[in-house]
Amino acid sequence: MFSRDAWLKQPGNEDIAVKFLRASFRGWAFCRDNAAKCVDYTTAAGSTLGAGHQAWMMNEINPLVWPSPSGIGAMPVDTWNQTVNISKTANIITADPDAGAYRTDLADKARQGVTEDLTGASFQKGTVQVTAGGK
Repeated sequence: MFSRDAWLKQPGNEDIAVKFLRASFRGWAFCRDNAAKCVDYTTAAGSTLGAGHQAWMMNEINPLVWPSPSGIGAMPVDTWNQTVNISKTANIITADPDAGAYRTDLADKARQGVTEDLTGASFQKGTVQVTAGGK
């Protein structure tokens, strides 16, 4: 997740960011363990994509998150550097971010006190049958 430094520096916003990250991490853990329920929630909320397509997306995205040996939201510095290099090569950014752009403290705080499994060490990608038109 990314946020503007100016926003984080406003009083109370770091706490908001930590709470947002914590909720996101807990949501990802829930959807890892309850993919069908998450598909149902998404379609019930008015998704224009069908349940079949949502199930396929959940099955493809979960392995990008899990397992997360250092805990969801952890970004080792070498991964950060790789992201910066890819972003520059793809002309998404034109220069290295400021030194303060790489932060792990908020994610570290967000993981504190969470009871869900935030590493997903036993995660196994499922199989989803592709449906015509994503229905």
